[in-house]
Amino acid sequence: MPGYWKVFCANCGALTFYAQMTELPAEYAFSLCNDCVEKYGEPAGFTKTPDDVFWGKCRDAMMEDYGKILNNDEIAIELELPSSPISLLEREAQRR
Repeated sequence: MPGYWKVFCANCGALTFYAQMTELPAEYAFSLCNDCVEKYGEPAGFTKTPDDVFWGKCRDAMMEDYGKILNNDEIAIELELPSSPISLLEREAQRR
């Protein structure tokens, strides 16, 4: 995907999500997948929002505000709009 970083699990290497390049403060990022968090626990000092909790919030917001699950192109457009529900969720996730 042009304009997006692939973010992988720091432990097992599984692809966990895509992040827009403009949204990351560094040239790399990592996460932990749900399986590794369950198996090994979360690292000390890190805030944890499990993948399924974050994506559940995203799905709920899409269904409530748009009446459907948006595709990647539609999500990219919504992320450009500062007041869109998807953009607000994304900023909330960055603050954690």
